[in-house]
Amino acid sequence: METYTKQITYEVDGNGNATAVVEHEFISPPNNPAKCIPIDPENRDYKKLLKDVVAGDAEIVDVDATVLPTFADKRQKPTSQGGYGTWQEQLEILGEQGIGTFQQHITNVKTAHPKPV
Repeated sequence: METYTKQITYEVDGNGNATAVVEHEFISPPNNPAKCIPIDPENRDYKKLLKDVVAGDAEIVDVDATVLPTFADKRQKPTSQGGYGTWQEQLEILGEQGIGTFQQHITNVKTAHPKPV
């Protein structure tokens, strides 16, 4: 029996969490994982796949292919989005608000986006 993978990618919200909204999905054959079989009833490869599944010669396994941002990705956002910000933004905080505010900003980002254990 051949095992096909159904790659599902979900939309990611502004907080870096996967939503229930499917952004993209396709099926890959076991002998050619780079090939994409569109999920389309009119596609001949998809029709053959479904025929093989019904006959018991193939199965489809769902795989969540969503790439979520890491804590580092979240920390590197602009300050307006809760990240460290660019070096220019960080210098602006230092220059205009002082070292205490800057240190608190860094602490807030680290608290909001902790390193995984």
